Parts: sequence; structure tokens; C-alpha cells
Amino acid sequence: MGWFYPLAAATQQSPAQSGELASRLAHLDQANYPVCPSWVISASVFEQGLQTVLASEPLWAEWPHLLWQSRSASASAANQPQVLAQQLRRSLMGAPDLDLPWSLLLSETAAPILRLIPSLWFGEGYPTIGVGQLMGEQLCWADPQSIALAVKRLWSSVVSGRCWAYWQRVAQPPPQFRVAIVVQPVGPTQVSGTLTRQGDHTCLQMVRGLPEGFHESIPDCYEGNLAQITPTAWRQGTQEQAYQPLNEPLLIDDQPDYFQAIATTEVALKTIAPESWQALERWATAIAATDAVPFHWHWQWSQEGCTPTITQAWAWPFTPSPTQLRYRSPGVGAQWVGRAASPGQVIAPALVISADQYRPDQAHHHIVVTTTIAPDWLPFLKTAVAIVCEQGGLACHGAILARELGIPAVVGVPGITDDLQTGDQLRLDGDHGTVDRIKASSPQSSFPPPPMVGASPPVQGTVKPTVKSTQATLPSGWDDCQTELCVNLTQPDRAISAAAWPIAGVGLLRSEWLILPCLQQRHPYHWLALGEGERLQAKLVEQLRPILAAFFPRPVRYRSLDLRSHELTTLVGGPPPEVNPVLGVRGTFSYQQHPDLFQLELNALRILQKQGLTNVQLLLPFVRTVEEFRYCQRQVEATRLDLVADFQLWMMAEVPSVLFLLPDYVQAGVEGIAIGSNDLTQLLLGVDRDQAIFSETFDERHPAVQAAIAQLLQQAQALDLPTSICGMAPARYPKIISALVQNGITGISVDQPALAATAAAIAQAEAERSP
Repeated sequence: MGWFYPLAAATQQSPAQSGELASRLAHLDQANYPVCPSWVISASVFEQGLQTVLASEPLWAEWPHLLWQSRSASASAANQPQVLAQQLRRSLMGAPDLDLPWSLLLSETAAPILRLIPSLWFGEGYPTIGVGQLMGEQLCWADPQSIALAVKRLWSSVVSGRCWAYWQRVAQPPPQFRVAIVVQPVGPTQVSGTLTRQGDHTCLQMVRGLPEGFHESIPDCYEGNLAQITPTAWRQGTQEQAYQPLNEPLLIDDQPDYFQAIATTEVALKTIAPESWQALERWATAIAATDAVPFHWHWQWSQEGCTPTITQAWAWPFTPSPTQLRYRSPGVGAQWVGRAASPGQVIAPALVISADQYRPDQAHHHIVVTTTIAPDWLPFLKTAVAIVCEQGGLACHGAILARELGIPAVVGVPGITDDLQTGDQLRLDGDHGTVDRIKASSPQSSFPPPPMVGASPPVQGTVKPTVKSTQATLPSGWDDCQTELCVNLTQPDRAISAAAWPIAGVGLLRSEWLILPCLQQRHPYHWLALGEGERLQAKLVEQLRPILAAFFPRPVRYRSLDLRSHELTTLVGGPPPEVNPVLGVRGTFSYQQHPDLFQLELNALRILQKQGLTNVQLLLPFVRTVEEFRYCQRQVEATRLDLVADFQLWMMAEVPSVLFLLPDYVQAGVEGIAIGSNDLTQLLLGVDRDQAIFSETFDERHPAVQAAIAQLLQQAQALDLPTSICGMAPARYPKIISALVQNGITGISVDQPALAATAAAIAQAEAERSP
């Protein structure tokens, strides 16, 4: 029926032509369910677009199989799957626009904004929801140029970084690989939601406004029998603003903006009528009666309609492992002991994320139990109440993130993801490193979180975490101490509480985690490759501004980016993981390989200086040589950051070469050193701090480490150079603070929960210091 057709005509097409989503929506529409007006861009259009690529790059004739074959260990660096996938993305985006009558489609849709959703087909019996959700959606204005670009962006997302992480876990490519697109108008919407049904269990979630509200809120949630739904049965969520479509194009920083944000304190359940619940219950019950396969719907309730309309419909591929389905009787207890990584106690349900699962967008106030944690988990962990990691030591990313977020954590608990299932009620003690199961979930009320991004795990009962807190006061007599106390910081939303402490400033502002919320699942290199550096720079400025303002005029030492290749692999457009990323292209060495990114950071700092926030200082990470420092210094001078009187250029002292080069660094212009005890320890002792097996070996109290730190401090004192330590050692082992003070350290920077204890240890050490 041509290159595009209305949804009703999809039943006359083969599923391979329309894809799973369009086919399911079409059958619901044929059965008189209220389905959102939709049109289908057939899979043949994708094949036509691919042919334009093949004309210049015939290598891609068998592209899905080519990507799978490239995963072999013998594949060359140029033929690695990530490299090939990026080449295909560039080829698809750079291909000439297809000569199609887009105006015909636009006349049918008759809406200012369109939503494009992938409708995939892998073959009969192959679910596509996991890949479809990872690909995401595309929005565009209803004009030919915008929709042509949106179509190509959606096609290229098939081999995005997030999707490729999924494909790497699949043993072989599916029998078929077809990409169609469902096109839907975007109009004013009162409530958006999802409905998931598995057997007798139903989960209903919703937010006010368009579904974009799911990305930054905790939705209202109901689980159980929809026929018994009442307002009191809902678990109330949190939503600060709802989104509605704009009526005309708007550009912000040269990027299209499609929505207006409307602040709200109301929750969605107060605005949806009971007849809509009843309609959802009737639909879900009818489908469950005729098809035993679990299903997942997206629905919207417009401000004009009286009942919801279905916008997406999927078969839900629940494939829990046998250990996840194993029944555990209430009262059967077991205790796990790991490393106490972040203080506090909490009682809450578990959200188990094993190595072969994808994490959802939110943890919904669960205790996250997982194998390992990467830096890009930060936004997700903000919605958790505690963390348990199978891998890692006290200096792993999970431990550092937990301390930064102020939530309890236990790390180094091998096998715990196999012993627990989502919904198990846990008692976690971050002070003693213990985890207890106090109540097990029943198989009738629990199922594992779906294997896709964007899913929301079920919450068992009302979560009331009990986490210990501290007050922003320091011990009496602290004012007389000479050693400065600073805080390590990551996120703007922690700045006000941290600034309330009577401390000297921010000794370490971790840029990698600060910038993560700005990246929109894309690596910084990807932003630069697409010419969006200025837009990313503006986002970084907005992240930094509240921190500098909260502490002004106290100094804030911004540690520039130290991007290790294995830590941000889920972001689109990043480099492939190196064989040895700890010693790879990172720190100041990477600035010479990617000068545009370092310049972006310097420009952001300069903008803030011009806005009057002159308390920003720069801390260079993982400096290997004096030449690397001099290169960075020249860039700083060219950006004119050093013209502000309060500006200082510091460097991290974490590579052992600094023990022999410190006088040369001072001569080159270093104005202070911050000892990174984590990296310094693992490099001196030759241990991987992220492996739990080395938890006992990785010890900053080791005589070699203490001797190295003492040598650095003594050299710095002779050179009249300010010093600080910003690793975990002082907070973890307060007794070493005495040695630091005795050797003349001028400042100590720790995470916020450790401020009071560190201040007390400093006061005691100074009182005992020899005259």
C-alpha cells in the first residue's frame, strides 16, 4: 500500500512490513479499542534508505550479521562492533534525504508536533519491546524537513550505544531485522500512563500531562485488581511539573523545544475520572481473557476525551531466571556481610538488577542490589534509598556515589543477586556492612523488573526508609584549627546543605558525575562530533552555577573531566573500552587528544567568572608528566582564567611520578596539590580498587602508601605549596589524620557525612601536634 498508510490498513500488511507495535495497535483498533490516531511508515522505506548507503558503502549489505561477526576476539580494532555501528550511524545520518511526499503524511496527521516510535520486526515469536524502548522516540515539527531528519535519527538509533549494549548480550542476530515507524500526533494531554498485566497481576502508573513527565518524576502507582481500584489504593508519587505541547516552533540554543513545562503540586490520580479506571479495567480484563501473554500498554487521556486512548501496545517478554521465581517463605532469614561503604540504616524492598538485565529509569525508593555500578548510574541512584554491590571495594564508584548521595551502602557481597529477588524486604546496615532479609515477597505479588530502559519496578508496600542524618555543626574549638576542612561534592542539589557547614569550601568537585545529568545518554565526544559543544557548555554552566553561588566567596575546586573508557559505555558515541582503561587515555593526557572538550570546560569556568562567581578554581586530574601540566596551563592562560585574583591552578597528586617531579611541577606553576589517595594506593600497590577480592589489599594505611604521602607533604612544605587530600582515606581511617597533620597538610576534603568526625579528628591531631 505504498510507503505509508493509516494504522487501520496495517492489518492488510505483513507484520514484517508494519512491525510488531503497529500490528498490535492495528488489531486493537480493529477490535474497537480506542487507539490513538496513527500512521505507519513501512519498513520498505528503511530498506530504501539503507540502499542509499549501500551505493557508496557496499560493505553494509549484510549489516546485522556484520556487526555480530565483528564481536569475535580476532576482529581488528577497525572492525570492532562499536566502531562499525558508529560508521553506520554516520552513514545513515549523512545519506541524502529520500525523495518522498512527506507533505502527504503531514496532511493526514494535521498536528503541529509528531511523535515517531520504532515498530520493529525480528521474526515470529521474537519480542521487540526491549530494543524499541532503547531506541527511544523522536519528536519533530510537522514540516517535511523536520520529519525527514527525525526518520533518519530514529533509523540510526538502531545501532546507538544503548542498543548495542543490548545486542552484545544476544547470542546471534534475529532471523529478520525490519524497521517501520509509527507516527502519532502530539496534543494536549491531561494524564499519561502505562498498564502492565501478567496473569492476575496488574500495574498501573501515571503522571500528569504528556509522558515526558515520567523522565523526571515518581509516577502515581497502583498494583492489584483494577476492578477494586479506589483513590486510597494509589501510592502517591512526586511530580513537580507537567508538560504540554507548544503550538508553534521554538528554538532554544539552536535546538527545537516542543513542550511548555507547567509547575504543579497536584498528583495525577486526582484528575482522572473513575470511568477511566473502569475502562482500563475492562480493556485489560478482555485482553487477558483472550490472550494469556503478558502485555504492556502506554495510554493517554486527553483534556477533551472521556476515556484513555492506547498509544503503544506490546507483548511483554517476562523471562525471569529460576532463582528469581523461587519461592521463599516469610520469616526465612539469611545474613550477608560485606564492606560498610556508606553509613546509615534503612528498611525497604530490594530492586535486584543482575548482570544480564537493564536497569530501569528509577529505583522508586528501593534498595538497589546489583553486580557493579558505573558513574552513569548517578541519576538512577538518586531515586534509591540504599545500595548493595556484589563487586567493588570501599573506593569503588558505588561506594563513592552512595556517600555523595547520603544513602547507606554495602559493597563486596558476592552472589547476593542470585539469593534475592525484587520485592524482598531488606534491612541494610551501612555502618556494619550487613544485609538481612526480613520479609520475602510472594510469587503472586512480585515479578522481576522488565529487561528494558524506561520500566518501573513494582514497589512492595510503603517505603519508609530510616537513614541517620547529621547536623551542620562542627565540634567546639574547631575555629582554632589551622588545617582547612573542605567537602567533596558532585551534584548541585547537595550544594545548599553542604554550604551550611562552617568549612573552607569544596575541595573536590567531581566533574564526571556533575556533567552526567546534562548528557542525555550521549557521551561528551558525541556532543562535540555533532557540533553541539556550545549547548553542552551552557548545560555545564547551569550545573556549576548553584554550587559556586552557594559557597561564594569560599573556593570551589572543579576537577576537570577524567573520562575512563570503560565507565561510560552506555552513552552514545563514546570510545570503545580499552584493554587497560585505568592506565589508558584519561586525565590530562586525554586533553591533548580531545582539546575541544577541555576547552569547553575552561570556557564554562570563564563564563562563570564573568558572571561574578570568581571563587572557582581548577584541579587537573591524573597528571603523568610536567609536559602535560604545561599544556593545560597554556590553555588556561589563553582562556584568561588566571587573570582573576582568586583563581588557582591545582593538580591531583595520584600518579607516583609526582613523588619525584614535585619541584618541577612547582617551577612550572602548580599552585597546590590534592592527594588522590584512591588512585595513588592502587598504583603503588598494584591492585584494582574496583574488585572486591582486593578489599583487604587495597589499604591506604599500607606503609608504602603512608610513606609516599609523607614524602609528598614534606616536599610541599619545603616548597611552600598548599596541600590537600581528597580521597576516602581520612574518612575511612580517622587515625591517619594525625600523621597528615604532623606532616604539615594544609587541608582535608571529605564527603559530607564524614565532616563532623573529620573535624573532631583534626582538632585532636592539632592539639597533640609537636610544637
